[in-house]
Amino acid sequence: MLALLAQSVPDLPLRHPGLLDLWKAILVSTFAISVASTLLWVALPFWRRKGYGRLENEAEIMATLTKAPSGQWALPAVDWARVEADRKAEIRRGPIGYLVLRNPGEYSAGKALLQYFAFLAMVMIFVAYVVGHTLPFGAHYRHVYRLAGACTTLAFAFHTVPESIWRGKPWAATAEQFIDSLVYGMVVGGMFGWLWPK
Repeated sequence: MLALLAQSVPDLPLRHPGLLDLWKAILVSTFAISVASTLLWVALPFWRRKGYGRLENEAEIMATLTKAPSGQWALPAVDWARVEADRKAEIRRGPIGYLVLRNPGEYSAGKALLQYFAFLAMVMIFVAYVVGHTLPFGAHYRHVYRLAGACTTLAFAFHTVPESIWRGKPWAATAEQFIDSLVYGMVVGGMFGWLWPK
């Protein structure tokens, strides 16, 4: 691929930018993707309206969980390798589930936003690492856009698929995550292409 790039642009130096050369792209992309995710999650609430269902006996379930500590739980909590066949069949006739619980429900929005921003910055650093080690200084916008966009889409899209396969997360919610990830990929691809060092 680098040979093809060098042939198409004869004066292209095959010297690759490091993370320090890409700090503007990392920073601007982090801000841009945080704005894009805010628009998808907050400014367009209809986009997530069907992501979570509502149980009829919600109040009863909430009362049951009042004393449960924060954490991640499997319901029922059994070791499937050691459960007898009769018990296993009984469990499978009923519901099974996975619960992530924050108790109490209060949390600091400012702290969460800072943590989320740090997470986005870390993803952008890894995107910059991959793209910087693949494309040289002065690479064409189109090449940078495609690679940075693909890396970003991979980072945000595919982690949710196993949840649909193994845990029963609705495939519609996974599809929404894919669409969000494509938007993030386009935004980040554009920022990296625009700010790619010459």
